[in-house]
Amino acid sequence: MIWQKKKKKKKKKEIEECISEYVPQPLVPREVSDRIRLDTEKVPVLKSAMDTVVRMEVGGEERELINFSGFNFLGFANDRKVKDAGISALRRYGPGSCGPRQFYGTFDCHLELEEKMAKFVGTATSILYASGLATQTSAVSAFAKRGDFLLIDNGVRHGILLAAKLSRSNTRLFKHNDMQDLEVQMKAVAAEQKRKRTLTRRYVVIEGLYGCYGDVAALPAIRDLCDTYKFRIILDDSFGLGVLGPTGRGVLEHHNLPVSTVEMVLADTGINFTTIGGICAGKQKVTNHQRLNGSGYCFSASNPPYYVCTGIECVDQLLSGSDRVPRLQRNAREFRELLAASVDGLNIGGYEESPLIHMYLTESFDDHSTLEKHHLLQRIVDSALLKGVTLSRAKSIETHPVEPPPSIRVTVTCEHTREQLEKGAAAIAEAAKEVLASTS
Repeated sequence: MIWQKKKKKKKKKEIEECISEYVPQPLVPREVSDRIRLDTEKVPVLKSAMDTVVRMEVGGEERELINFSGFNFLGFANDRKVKDAGISALRRYGPGSCGPRQFYGTFDCHLELEEKMAKFVGTATSILYASGLATQTSAVSAFAKRGDFLLIDNGVRHGILLAAKLSRSNTRLFKHNDMQDLEVQMKAVAAEQKRKRTLTRRYVVIEGLYGCYGDVAALPAIRDLCDTYKFRIILDDSFGLGVLGPTGRGVLEHHNLPVSTVEMVLADTGINFTTIGGICAGKQKVTNHQRLNGSGYCFSASNPPYYVCTGIECVDQLLSGSDRVPRLQRNAREFRELLAASVDGLNIGGYEESPLIHMYLTESFDDHSTLEKHHLLQRIVDSALLKGVTLSRAKSIETHPVEPPPSIRVTVTCEHTREQLEKGAAAIAEAAKEVLASTS
């Protein structure tokens, strides 16, 4: 029997002294960092539908601008058929569901979207969540528990890291898309479990098309390592689904791999399918488990039906053989070529057919601090805005364990015309020249 020494109780006078001396911590830091101030002082506000051309207030007047900053990759946001589907659903179902999926919050359109998303991804079933973040946090924590291992690419977005924290699993990060480092981590986990004579679930968590970098996961190499060291793969293909592969079925189609390569496919449907929510696609047992164990599914009001019906229309168009995906990939290649030929002082990163393009300061600015680089890039964004083009400086949460390098994020859609691409590249080149020349 182990005896523990009882803590001595404080006297009433001591308790009163402690209470009188107590100073509560502020809800937010008293001093806002320069980085947070930079990230929040300018919030662009649109005054029109999301499209290749948007209306914004610039310099005190409302102007039309060529838009290279939204995630409307497939051009569905202002599509007439998609809008009609939402209007029709609003008239039929009303504006909201007013209940979680298991408590009269399931409409026939929810089931239809789940069925069609599963067909598009190529899995047996899918489950629909009310938000993209809830998809990540709920799906991962429904399967990974205390004692399990999660090896996560350090280039993933915040939602996956939050999911790992909520799961209370043993979480380790490997260098972005670095297969050598991943194998080192796998060997370490295998050796540790062999030494302790324990065997738990082990996962590798990756994105298909990385939102923070615009590059593609080395999935064939990851699959081979997982087969060797007995890990399962959880794939978040939020940016890849609808973008990569000949028909837009994501990174699995891009690498010509069967969907059985991964345990499940997660996707934020708000990115490419002009709706709110997210899906987790996989085997029947994978989705069934989440219907009772996915917290975001069980305890959140379901997606408003009119949003669901706009998503159905988007998937229907892709399933019917729409030319949006090849047009998007062509525009991405052409815009990268235009940028590479005209922009000095910035390196163009990411995969050649990725419509998500990150531009980084060249090595000549390595002597600048991270904050100084962010300020320079913001000046380029501001200058381009005055020239009629919207861009976005990439932002990340300060607590992210490995912050991506400072960059300007540029996005391309299938609806951009050649003229718009040329004007956009010229404006970016001119803005970069003006700003960077003043620093030399």
